Amino acid sequence: MQRKGFINLFVVILLLIVFVAVAAIAYFFGSGKLQWNGGKQIPSPTPTLIAGTPTPIPTPTAKPGWKVYKSERYGFEISYPNTYQALDDKDNLYGWPKAVVLLYNGGQAYDIAIEAWNSQSEYQSKYPSQANLTVSKIGDKYITILDSTQEEGNSEIIATFKALD
Repeated sequence: MQRKGFINLFVVILLLIVFVAVAAIAYFFGSGKLQWNGGKQIPSPTPTLIAGTPTPIPTPTAKPGWKVYKSERYGFEISYPNTYQALDDKDNLYGWPKAVVLLYNGGQAYDIAIEAWNSQSEYQSKYPSQANLTVSKIGDKYITILDSTQEEGNSEIIATFKALD
């Protein structure tokens, strides 16, 4: 009889450990402290503030065959390869309330997210220590560019970002 009680206690402890592990994982994913991208953890980036004038940022000319996404409303444009999609419809922006456009090259995550904020404190509250974040002030808005997947070629795309005249 004692053996049966020991086995029951062991099962209860094992179930408790599994429950705590699942709850911890759910907390970290839900809080944004941990992101999952094809089996690799994406580190939390730190912001880089680009000088705060609304003048165009010198950028290389887009490569032949690349597409250009232009936002007249927020005063910028960015070039990207044909293999990417620029998603700016409400279905794709769901869950990204400040997003202007999401650049997507397939996979489990959007590769580059471009968002518009009213203040520096507003984007800093969402991205307190983001290393893969580029920030530009255009007019009275702060435009953030998040390289969420850090895929090869994303930095080349981000380098084409420029404010419109």
